[in-house]
Amino acid sequence: MSINITELEEKKLTDLYKLAREYQIPYYGQLKKKEVDFRHIKSTG
Repeated sequence: MSINITELEEKKLTDLYKLAREYQIPYYGQLKKKEVDFRHIKSTG
């Protein structure tokens, strides 16, 4: 699955947290929205 930054910026934080759980991004609950966005890109890229 490929996600770009524009799609991530349009998502609500709760939706980003769901994706973070799916991609097993550690400590996502402590991150700011922009940080979660960039970690998603990093994990899918």
